Amino acid sequence: MVDIDKIERAAEAAIPTVLLGPKLFEFTSFDNWCDTAKRKFKRAGVSSGRSLCIDTTGRICGWGEHFMTAQAEDAFPVSVYLLRADMSEALVALK
Repeated sequence: MVDIDKIERAAEAAIPTVLLGPKLFEFTSFDNWCDTAKRKFKRAGVSSGRSLCIDTTGRICGWGEHFMTAQAEDAFPVSVYLLRADMSEALVALK
């Protein structure tokens, strides 16, 4: 007999918890991303390389194709989070 509860617990355990920095802002639609990204990043005082964009399904949106997929799959808003300080410092060290 299949133990459904055991399978569900195992599936939940397989989903990692991701710790992010603070939420900076969000894009409400693909057009909103196209029209306001530069301004929103400037206003927040960060570059896109020091942030992480995540759609409502939990996927990372790193470039235009990802935002187009979010639009096609009704996965907006896309939330923008600041990377953790130790991640930002590591990125700067790589440059």
